[in-house]
Amino acid sequence: MIDPEQMVQEFAEHSGRADGPQAVPSLASGLGLLDDLLYFRLHDDVEKVFGADSMLMPVSEVKTRQRTKCEIELYQIAESAAAAREFGYLPAEETWYVPWLAKLRLEQSPLGPKHRERIERYLATR
Repeated sequence: MIDPEQMVQEFAEHSGRADGPQAVPSLASGLGLLDDLLYFRLHDDVEKVFGADSMLMPVSEVKTRQRTKCEIELYQIAESAAAAREFGYLPAEETWYVPWLAKLRLEQSPLGPKHRERIERYLATR
């Protein structure tokens, strides 16, 4: 479990901004909402078209959900970093934002090589 106050402090240290107590929770809740909406949209649309797979064990569905939500998070991390650079919130040469956001969203630090590779792939296709 991550410490929200530590994330706010890290944000302030890296960004030099004083609005961390507002920005960090807003970013986390906004990305969380997008994550949930995209997952349910993908899941529900497929189920509506193809129906529920009665052969799936509940464990398989849980694993599928975890993998899908992780991939959505990786995509959001890449998109957030790209948008923050594009709109001038981050300089092009920043190195702290992606690992920091991954820690916030995935509760994982440091970012593993497979996740880092996926994020880099998303960034490269922008």
